[in-house]
Amino acid sequence: MEILDTIEGENLSPVDKFYKWHAAEMKDLEENGPKKRRGRKPSKKQYFTYITDQAIIAYNFEPSWAKRNKVFREHINYPFNKLVEIFIIHLDFHILMYHMKMLKLK
Repeated sequence: MEILDTIEGENLSPVDKFYKWHAAEMKDLEENGPKKRRGRKPSKKQYFTYITDQAIIAYNFEPSWAKRNKVFREHINYPFNKLVEIFIIHLDFHILMYHMKMLKLK
């Protein structure tokens, strides 16, 4: 857990460390804006970001199901569904897209 290992705390769970890191990261983004990078500008429609990556790492190391579900709902579910949707569209599995929409309605 690269970024999450740098956070010190007394017996914090991986998800708690993630939320602590996330709050600090959002505060830093508010104050300083996004970090400048060289090369091509990233698109505005980034559904899978470094925050999602850290949320997945915290999810994998968390033993508590309640905390896992919370981090999944808030940070992983939407990007994961978007990723699956894009794979289905690009690989021409449109029948799967129909079934996925039907499952979401239930």
